[in-house]
Amino acid sequence: MQRAGGIKQLRDLDVSLDEVRSLLEAADGGGVQDLLVLHRDRVAGEIARLEEVRRQLDSIIDGRERLMGVAREPVLDQAAERQLAVDVFNHVWTLLEKSERTADEDDEMLHAAHASRFHWTAVGTRIHAARGEWQCARVYSVLGRGEPALHHARRCLELALEADDAEDWDVPFAYEALARAHAVAGDAAEARRYVELARADAGKIAEAEDRELVLADLETIPA
Repeated sequence: MQRAGGIKQLRDLDVSLDEVRSLLEAADGGGVQDLLVLHRDRVAGEIARLEEVRRQLDSIIDGRERLMGVAREPVLDQAAERQLAVDVFNHVWTLLEKSERTADEDDEMLHAAHASRFHWTAVGTRIHAARGEWQCARVYSVLGRGEPALHHARRCLELALEADDAEDWDVPFAYEALARAHAVAGDAAEARRYVELARADAGKIAEAEDRELVLADLETIPA
């Protein structure tokens, strides 16, 4: 019975039948530990491989990588879809700047931010996707929804760091988005940490006007 229990435990640990036999044989010679270490290392390698598979799937699903070299087909011709992405992005800003919005306008603002991000998937680069994620994060923060704000702010930073065509203000604004989202989510320590990261990176921005925009935006983050 004890042997049967040991076999079941090993099978529950994803040990193959051949390996089970080896382990049972090694048990008499005291070599079980070494064989278990080897199995653990194989499991760790498989976990790393599957994590890379998951990362690639996320990249394809999110539009950061293309599947078999094929991007999402534009909904419209490329020029029209690009213009629509810009126009919807600007419309979101118009709604964000309203001193009072109705519940319907809040919904319109939220869905428009996602629509702009969607259209940039077909006609933009990673940095356009990053800026779309930044706007989604801002909208969710303004609406007081911390969890989705954090999700989009994190995606913004990931994409901005990957982008070959990022401006020197893109990463500081990604840090700003994370600071604001953490503040809305109630994590003051993380909010302060990202504010400091944003300020440090803002100091590297070449154009004074762009630098001041980042710093001014940081001043609006809730304490």
